[in-house]
Amino acid sequence: ALVAELRPSWLFVDFDRTLCSTRGGSPLHGKHSIDEELVGVCTQMPEGRAQVVTRNAHVDDIRTFLDERGLQHLAVHRIRKPRSKAAVVAAEDGLALFVDDTIAEHLDDEIR
Repeated sequence: ALVAELRPSWLFVDFDRTLCSTRGGSPLHGKHSIDEELVGVCTQMPEGRAQVVTRNAHVDDIRTFLDERGLQHLAVHRIRKPRSKAAVVAAEDGLALFVDDTIAEHLDDEIR
């Protein structure tokens, strides 16, 4: 409902403990779930406008995990510390919606 109301130009979603139940490891090892509501929001965005931002080093495994679930259109960006996820979010023009389980990511000066 919020996405329909805001109509963001961009959607940026964290992977670990947000889009997927992983905690920094490979989503291909163990049993991991995906947030179906976020998947629905991602699929409503125009191609290239929904993206994953993560600190998880298993980018190839994340790509495979997403592809297996029909989310081939999601770009995956690995952000290494000390770089902020906000740098990726703030780089785009228009209204961006950023979904992350870590409040510190939302409080970054670049994102406000």
